[in-house]
Amino acid sequence: NLVKRYVTSLRAFWAAESGISKGIEKLKECAQSGDCQVSGTIDYENESYSYSATISVLDSLNYRVDSSGSLGQITKNISAVVRLRDIDANNFPYAIESQGAIEVKGSAQITPSDSKKENSDLDFESLFGFTKDELKSYAIYYYQDPPNNVEPVEDITWVELSEGREFRITSNNWEGSGILIINGDAKITGGEFEGIIYVIGELKVPAGNPTVEGTILVEGDPSETTSLRGNFELDYDTEAIDEALNNLRYVAPQTVAWWQTY
Repeated sequence: NLVKRYVTSLRAFWAAESGISKGIEKLKECAQSGDCQVSGTIDYENESYSYSATISVLDSLNYRVDSSGSLGQITKNISAVVRLRDIDANNFPYAIESQGAIEVKGSAQITPSDSKKENSDLDFESLFGFTKDELKSYAIYYYQDPPNNVEPVEDITWVELSEGREFRITSNNWEGSGILIINGDAKITGGEFEGIIYVIGELKVPAGNPTVEGTILVEGDPSETTSLRGNFELDYDTEAIDEALNNLRYVAPQTVAWWQTY
């Protein structure tokens, strides 16, 4: 009986740990919708262990998760403080930033008109807080050589292009948001986007009526010129940038404190 009680107690403890894990997964939903409860069961050897967790918002970066795991009369309680990644929207101070020259022609407009930086030394990890490989692994949507106007593009989207291929948005009905990383060349002649576009290659906007609210960064050959033409509208929008970065802040948060209560 002592051994059975010990084993049940140990499994109740791990059920409580599952509640902590599920609570961490739900931090973003808690912040956005106010639904800060999570519960479930784990079936093992014909017994059903339950867990229940409550998320509390401590401040803009820190959350507390209180979890209970139980079977019958045996309950274990665990609490943890979890900290989001502190990614600063001030890392993105321009409507467009490029490692090469930037040319604005025709009816293309940047708002504010001087919100651009040429010949910039872009550092991906310093900007996003992740290496390229890390962010690629965390992408919600991943496309390899996608067709024109691929959807959905939202949350965190990574586009991987083979040599000679190009990412293209041509439709005026296309919509995207969040963080879009294009590992290769891109041509945009239509659509609407809100957030951060990061091009690891050459960007062309030769014509059309595309609209971007947020920021664009071009990490390409310094000898190449990023040319913006047509009726392209690029509006520097700090709210759109901050909203896009929220998708990253909830990725792999740190557990900074943990304790068991009785």
